[in-house]
Amino acid sequence: MNKSFFSKSFGVLSLILQITLIMICSLLIVRNVCYEAIVVSQSSMDPTLKDGDYGYAIKTKYALDNIHRFDIIIFNEDSKKENNKLIKRVIGLPGETIEFRGADCSLYVNDEKIEQNFISLEEQSKTGNWNESRFYQIPENSFFVLGDNRGVSYDSRNFGCIEKEAIFGILKVVVGHYTNFDNGNYDSKELGPFRYF
Repeated sequence: MNKSFFSKSFGVLSLILQITLIMICSLLIVRNVCYEAIVVSQSSMDPTLKDGDYGYAIKTKYALDNIHRFDIIIFNEDSKKENNKLIKRVIGLPGETIEFRGADCSLYVNDEKIEQNFISLEEQSKTGNWNESRFYQIPENSFFVLGDNRGVSYDSRNFGCIEKEAIFGILKVVVGHYTNFDNGNYDSKELGPFRYF
């Protein structure tokens, strides 16, 4: 009877272990196929993203086919360079005409004003230093992107619109922040609250 009990117990434990391993492997596969780990290494997205923030970008075909205005995306500015990944916010969508008007550089999309509540008016005014209206006609299959830190960001104002094929992820959650981030070295880690986009 004891042998039978131990045999059954071992069988149950073995089954639980197998199910647990299958679940862990499945989660790892989903994570690697559907998500990309990212670490922010510049200040062009301040104050939304700080140098050293890290999180995950979704990279499924469905997500990349459904990019919305103000999504934060990760893309290659130059497809010929492998390590040329940038992170910016989508401002203009394919086929749109966008315009920045006035001293505060208010955003107009197809002649309709769009609020930019994710940055301050002071930061918004740094979008351009022109006195007249500034237009961008966005080609099909392309996006106009800006950094939230408008005064320093290297973005579509410099390199033009980016093609959809250059985008490989949409930031969905920031897990935390590395307090000591230096060229890929993550020594001191301070976890912050989760932030979803």
